[in-house]
Amino acid sequence: MRRHLVLLPGLLGWLLVTFVAEMATIWSSIEMFHEGWWGSVPHRLVYLVPGFVMVFLAAIPVGWPRAGGWFLGSVGIGLAVFWGRFFDNNLGLEIAAPIVLGAVFFIFEGRRLEKVDRGGLDGYQTPPWVPSHFLFRRPRLTITLGLPLLTLLGVVLTWSFIIFNRIDDGDYGPRRIASETVDLIWAPAGPGWAHGWLQGAEKEADLAAGGRGFYNPSWNQLALYGMEPVGLENDGKIHTATAEDMEDYCLCRYLSEDGLTLLTEPQNLWRMPSIQEVAASLPHHHELADCVWDGTAGLMKCEKRPDKETPLWAPDRSPVYLLTATEADSNRVWFVSYNGRAQQTYKSWGNPRHGFRCVKDPFQSR
Repeated sequence: MRRHLVLLPGLLGWLLVTFVAEMATIWSSIEMFHEGWWGSVPHRLVYLVPGFVMVFLAAIPVGWPRAGGWFLGSVGIGLAVFWGRFFDNNLGLEIAAPIVLGAVFFIFEGRRLEKVDRGGLDGYQTPPWVPSHFLFRRPRLTITLGLPLLTLLGVVLTWSFIIFNRIDDGDYGPRRIASETVDLIWAPAGPGWAHGWLQGAEKEADLAAGGRGFYNPSWNQLALYGMEPVGLENDGKIHTATAEDMEDYCLCRYLSEDGLTLLTEPQNLWRMPSIQEVAASLPHHHELADCVWDGTAGLMKCEKRPDKETPLWAPDRSPVYLLTATEADSNRVWFVSYNGRAQQTYKSWGNPRHGFRCVKDPFQSR
């Protein structure tokens, strides 16, 4: 019995690191299609790096338990320290914990193997009929490397089908989306519709002018746009924007009637949509997905699977989330992903994946 118990640390360590490698591969491959598919091929492949790195890190202690265990443990501790210093959530710690625990198991496994005679494992001799190829002789390593590869292949096949059927009619002008629960005109491409990462000459001109290469202001900047001095420089350093600020000073209120120009005086025609309005406007193949927000974070209840399609989204642009006018609390607001997930973000955070799009009543005009 004891002879079998000493094998437990090696088994547990292998299961832990293989599990983490598998989860990292799932996340990386899905994110390549979810957040990265708008960009060039090199840009998309960058999303696979975390998965490949984790598979590589997992394979090291499987092949060399003791040295690999110490190395993997150092990586896990370094990740925890780095994450705790620069981020205010526990995601890094949640990833680091199984890595460090698996490393400890491998260190014990390495010590055990050092006591094993070179001729076999605890007296066990490899049968002559077992193939001599390295991968066949190391079944655990084969699984640790092969399972993520099969997962990647499965994700690619699944998402390729989804993207192949995605609708993009090429019309990025003002679009009316109407149903029993919503009837709005959504702003055309321009200052009332954040298009994320700029590309080509547009990006070069923005960088030359001192920009960051993308046009996605934070919720604070949108809500405080109309405060003196009028512009996106009002980024919340004086105070965090409120729902009242969004109603009184929102960038959308300075849009011209056609939605193509930001004017110096408020026109009060356009506004930011609520989370309920965004949910009700999510598209599915020339129809509406009929999504309803129940007030909680996570996937909404939808009759059909929403996708990054026109008329609401620009499939070839980087935003995959839309900010809403709905506050979560004094520091955070709700946003909606194209696949119907409600989440929260800080009012001060703006990035190329979090966009916005102004709306107005279809019968409203000056």
